[in-house]
Amino acid sequence: MADHGHAQPNDTPPHAPEKFQIPLLLTGGALRPDAAGRSIETIGSQTDVAATLLHQLQLPATNFTWSRDLLSPAPAAAPGGFAFYCFTDGFGMVSPTGCVTYDNVARQVIERPAHVPATQLQLGQAYEQKSFGDFLSK
Repeated sequence: MADHGHAQPNDTPPHAPEKFQIPLLLTGGALRPDAAGRSIETIGSQTDVAATLLHQLQLPATNFTWSRDLLSPAPAAAPGGFAFYCFTDGFGMVSPTGCVTYDNVARQVIERPAHVPATQLQLGQAYEQKSFGDFLSK
């Protein structure tokens, strides 16, 4: 997994979506034949690696609540998938329509292109609240 704790490349700000865009390559004997040779364009997050790999090994992923199998169809509510990412004092929510970033301290949007719906910001806020609550409860 990649680590995004550095200002490189090109002195990008900590919220920049390009810092978090990393391809995932799965190779080797653990891949089921129906997954071999496939190229998946679904947007996902590092949390999705757990369910994806466990399903390839035909093991349950129920302990990984925040993970989804990237080799399965994207959820109907999020065609094309989505990814949530955190950075110091904020978050980003990525979908096929684009990315919205939010500053939790200033309580304001950092960037949201006009074509990215406001509901994507709300989804990011809900995701952060629920996932952080889950983290604190453990």
